[in-house]
Amino acid sequence: MMRRSFFLWLGIYILHASVLAAAEGCKGMTFKDTFEGKALKNHVIKTEQATNDAHCESKCFIDDRCIAYSFGKDKDNQKQMCELSESDHVMHPDDLVDREDTIYRRAENNCNCQNYQVCRVNFVDDTHRCECKAGFTGNLCDQEIKPCDSTPCLNGATCINNADQFGCTCSAGFTGQVCEI
Repeated sequence: MMRRSFFLWLGIYILHASVLAAAEGCKGMTFKDTFEGKALKNHVIKTEQATNDAHCESKCFIDDRCIAYSFGKDKDNQKQMCELSESDHVMHPDDLVDREDTIYRRAENNCNCQNYQVCRVNFVDDTHRCECKAGFTGNLCDQEIKPCDSTPCLNGATCINNADQFGCTCSAGFTGQVCEI
């Protein structure tokens, strides 16, 4: 009886999982562009060890931010490394650089984000959205955020813009986040 119950629950679980997968769709990434001896710079979001190219590709598949990767030996030529990127050579052709013993691969996508935008691809329904990089705002992310423009620092302090945040260098005799003490 217990064995029959187990198989009944297993069947229900599989049916339930199948219905959910069909309702939500499945993620699919196709890596057709492959460049030997190349890597993408300036867009790496994560670097991890990988045993081979397929292992690196699976890491890209798992990370929803990844749309391209570079796989090859580290700078000491000791370990196989996988660099996941949130952009690709189509959006940033000048960032595809020569790197010996490295493979660069890009997932097919329809991104058309501009310089200060990051593309977030939905590989389930083949759509994307563009998000502003830190320090930028506006419809095209072309307006730089400058928190110091509101002069938040007090008592003659110097304000330093840092992406979408600021810091204050206090004048002698003053302390605090905005030099208020």
